[in-house]
Amino acid sequence: MSYAGDNDVPMAHTDHLLHPLHFTLPPWPIWPGCAGQPTNPPPTFHPSHPYSSHHRPSHPLHFPTSPGRPRAGNAPYPLHRPEPQRPADNAPGLLQRSGSQHHHAGNGPAQISLRQRNTGRTNRPTHRAKKACNLHARILMGLLSQQAVPTRFPAKAMASFETGFSSADDVDGDMPAAAMSLSDAVHGQVAAFLNSARVLDGQIAKDATSVGGHHLYCMFSAIADAGLPSFRPNVFGNPESAYNLVHEGVFVDSFRAVASSSAYSSLYVVSLPSINDENLLRRVYRSFVYGFLRTQARSTLFSIYPRLIILSDAEGLPSTRLRTKQPSLR
Repeated sequence: MSYAGDNDVPMAHTDHLLHPLHFTLPPWPIWPGCAGQPTNPPPTFHPSHPYSSHHRPSHPLHFPTSPGRPRAGNAPYPLHRPEPQRPADNAPGLLQRSGSQHHHAGNGPAQISLRQRNTGRTNRPTHRAKKACNLHARILMGLLSQQAVPTRFPAKAMASFETGFSSADDVDGDMPAAAMSLSDAVHGQVAAFLNSARVLDGQIAKDATSVGGHHLYCMFSAIADAGLPSFRPNVFGNPESAYNLVHEGVFVDSFRAVASSSAYSSLYVVSLPSINDENLLRRVYRSFVYGFLRTQARSTLFSIYPRLIILSDAEGLPSTRLRTKQPSLR
């Protein structure tokens, strides 16, 4: 009997190793690897098997070379996964992702995703007009920081002011238009406003200083022409009171005067229909003054005086009373 080399192995037992398509692995102890496990052993091919090379060998040391989870038993294991079938680019109703946006492809009308619809709300003309109105009201009241609260106008001055008007119609009829009266008092108010705004570092102060000086003159002149020493509405009072209606009229007239001359064009591009919509301007003003500022002023006063409760009577004048101690339930 012939021998194969110096390994003392009969040639009859090694004939199957010489076959180019049919070979087996040597025993595991001599298989190269680290600490008891083989590293990437080659697969065993069985040409007689119906699945040929797609057959996963049942030998525990033979690992599949195709990526993915091994199949149980002798189930076929494809070496190449089929590519998923994708719809054509011109298929109707197909949404293609490009960056963070979604685009509509096809012959139908263009559609946008929910993300685009939600983010698009921040660019609507109403939202830009609201931002400009809030900044305009802050400039009139001198609230140049997020934590600033409006100061209360003296009750006696409000009572004497309201005696000159018998109804809300008189307020609208006697309300003077905003004028460009550059008096010494208005010059002083504008200079004091700009000096206080330049000292602060907040975003509101920076936006206020970006408004032109002639626009600030127009705004403070409207306050003086209305007979008001300053713009201090009663945030705790009735919005329909004569005193608050005068402030509301000053806000609307001054905003339409300066916004139409591009006072806020560097910050918010306010559309002309929004500027001419008086109902929109009044709703935004009341929401900001009697909603946001009222809540902020109440929270500030309650933090300073914890036992103080702020109420509003029928005439719109704020009244206060002390919080009584609640009886214990024990």
